[in-house]
Amino acid sequence: MDQARQAGIAHIVLRAPADRPLDPAVIDAFVEVHPELRWLYFVQHETRTGLLNPTIRRRPGLAVAADVVSAAWAMPVDLDALDVAVASSAKGIMAVPGLGIVFVRQGLLDELGRGGYYLDLVEETRTQRQKRQPRFAQPVALHAALHAACLHLEAVGVAAHQARIRRQLGEIEAGLGLAPLLPAAFSGGVAVNFGLPAGWVYADFAAKLEAEGYYLLYGIPGDPSHFQVSTMGDLTDEDVAGLVSAVTRVLGFDSARGSVGYRRKAAPP
Repeated sequence: MDQARQAGIAHIVLRAPADRPLDPAVIDAFVEVHPELRWLYFVQHETRTGLLNPTIRRRPGLAVAADVVSAAWAMPVDLDALDVAVASSAKGIMAVPGLGIVFVRQGLLDELGRGGYYLDLVEETRTQRQKRQPRFAQPVALHAALHAACLHLEAVGVAAHQARIRRQLGEIEAGLGLAPLLPAAFSGGVAVNFGLPAGWVYADFAAKLEAEGYYLLYGIPGDPSHFQVSTMGDLTDEDVAGLVSAVTRVLGFDSARGSVGYRRKAAPP
């Protein structure tokens, strides 16, 4: 919204509950009462909440763009349903030079015209087709990281990579004994938020955990009552076991005795 305002782009925001997936029926009704709309932009997987939204499919006269940054590498994404899918952190309306991974329906390029200087899909595509090179010089470190990631996925296999992400998250949830803040039916199984015990805030927890050699991100910005775990990186089972051990050690939980103020999830019958 801020980027659209700064760029002078007319836009309408569809507001919906932050803890529930987007409802395609609500979006259809919204589009019907706003025939002037030409684009829809949504986020497939809300990284900060761990929420998975359904794919909003394109329709005649209305292009659909999606942020699939944390979805594309962790779950199947229906690119055929989209006109534009941005799968790297240089996303949205503004971006910076660097490594951008953007899928675009080629039939849409002529309609797009000229875009922003750094995320100009039309000129970028033309340059790469004609000169077989990107418009901007790319940092070596970014290409090295992408190359290593491709080699890893080729060796491991995409399906095994995606299955490993979810398996390890399940092991972390079981090891911590904390219930995720988001219902499983709404979760993408990529990044999961857990509530901190009473008396704890994220800043203190993160500092103590970093002293143990681990760093966990915050969850929803501005809410210090929880933290987030993601297993998207190339993590071993030893990494996962070490994290569980460090978190329980920092929070002072003893699996044999329990700990005051640290509420464990109820055991299944």
